[in-house]
Amino acid sequence: MTSRPVKPDREAVFLRLLVEAADGQTGTELALRAAVETQLDSDAAGSPWRVARLFGPPGTEEERGLARFFEVTGHVVASPTYPPHKLAFDLARELAEAANVRVDPDLPSSAFEPPPGAMPSPEARGVFSDDRPPHPAAAARNWARVAIRCPEAWALQPPPGGAAMGAGIAIGHPDTGYTEHVELEAGALDLGRDRDVIADDDDALDPLERRRFWLDQPGHGTATGSVIIGRPAGDLGGVAPRATLVPIRTVKSVVQVFDGDVAKAIDHARRVGCGVISMSLGGVGFSRALGEAITAAVQHGMIVLAAAGNYVGFVTAPATDPNCLAIAATNAVDEPWSYSSHGSAVDFSAPGQDVWVAIARPEEGPPRRAIGQSDGTSFAVAHAAGAAALWLAHHGRDSLIERYGAPNVQRVFLELVSRSSRKPPGWDEREHGVGILDAEALLRAPLPDHPRESRLAAARPVERDTLARINEKCPELSREELSDRLAEGLGVEPAELEAGLERVGGELAYLLNEDRGLREHLVRPEATALSGERRAPLVNDLRSAGSRSLLAQLGLP
Repeated sequence: MTSRPVKPDREAVFLRLLVEAADGQTGTELALRAAVETQLDSDAAGSPWRVARLFGPPGTEEERGLARFFEVTGHVVASPTYPPHKLAFDLARELAEAANVRVDPDLPSSAFEPPPGAMPSPEARGVFSDDRPPHPAAAARNWARVAIRCPEAWALQPPPGGAAMGAGIAIGHPDTGYTEHVELEAGALDLGRDRDVIADDDDALDPLERRRFWLDQPGHGTATGSVIIGRPAGDLGGVAPRATLVPIRTVKSVVQVFDGDVAKAIDHARRVGCGVISMSLGGVGFSRALGEAITAAVQHGMIVLAAAGNYVGFVTAPATDPNCLAIAATNAVDEPWSYSSHGSAVDFSAPGQDVWVAIARPEEGPPRRAIGQSDGTSFAVAHAAGAAALWLAHHGRDSLIERYGAPNVQRVFLELVSRSSRKPPGWDEREHGVGILDAEALLRAPLPDHPRESRLAAARPVERDTLARINEKCPELSREELSDRLAEGLGVEPAELEAGLERVGGELAYLLNEDRGLREHLVRPEATALSGERRAPLVNDLRSAGSRSLLAQLGLP
């Protein structure tokens, strides 16, 4: 592909391709560079495409799996008639064929969509809010910590070698970065280990910029961080007020998430010695690089947690990864939050509706003092991450690693959460996990002699086939139902479907994540039947939504 001048009415946009090679040896990297130079030529800005390792150089056994991942970056021309995501899949397939590697475009995904008509509040609330007033039971600023019994957990005497209130535990925090706020006083933030993976520097300060009113969430990292480690001297306080937060600026918007940046953030948190990772974000998560980063973290003895998702109806990535804990949201009366993602991938729930948080307004300079209420599984996972820090500190992280082995620490944590969580009357474990987090009961729970089997993958990479990964976007369907509908919609025999999905599955998963109409046609064909319309085959949806290379793979003109 040769470069052409950018037309005045078009925009050159940054694009990253995530490459998975058979191994990370020098010869593989050289072959990839040669293929990029031959196939992609110069980018839209007239510069060579850049090839680099996605992660740092491998130095330990758990990092060996990371060595085979690379990133190819450059600029492409965005056209109103052929948007960047289509061009990205074309380029990815072109490079994959030339270099004999797997290539996934790293595209922003909007899996944390707002409800219809919802907008951020003037106070720049952390995520999005509907017009519903806060529940009266959520009036007290400490209601969420009381609900998970933080005061009782703080009062417990740790065993020998342990510490109270999360002391000594560093929590990696991939988010929008930090701001100076009175709820995050001195000692709360570790600014010696922070990182900005967007700017590729060591300053995770949130610039509090909003590119588009509805899209970005400046200050989101301040809000979630205050729930995790807010100091008691403020008006709120956090779940683990003696732990420290390592800010990692990873996103500008929790509804526009790049897998590559999240993977880099997880890798950084592991390399600098964090014990917990809290991710209040969600996207497609189709790149295997993200899964490898999570696996390496868990093998290192870390507890990795992510928000289940908001408003979309299915659990988002990275929470869907078999080695990541997925946290759903509840309200002040122990009910599931109406807009929380739910399903079999959820591990447990924690408060996420009407939570009091620190607010960093873009127009207000430090020292910022604003607080307010916000909704989202962003805050549910923040409560869970704080409780994980309490548990690690209480028993001593080093002691837990010595007793169970680093790869089993997260499994033991989930086992004890399963034993100690509260289950209100009518609680549905299949949809909302084992129960609602109870920090005191968690810390009181006796440590097992050996870790039991659980849904976690024992800190090993799990090879989910393409159909299983697509099924994450359509949990309403069984695997068999999804297979039948895809085969029928794509016009192939069921026996041929698996091979076909290897070629088109990544783009199909992306489109199902982004295109509500396409997903509805696949999941709810009865809706069009009831409206009197005949449901068009899936290929008709893909004619307009898919890339040229996708249509070519499907044999469509």
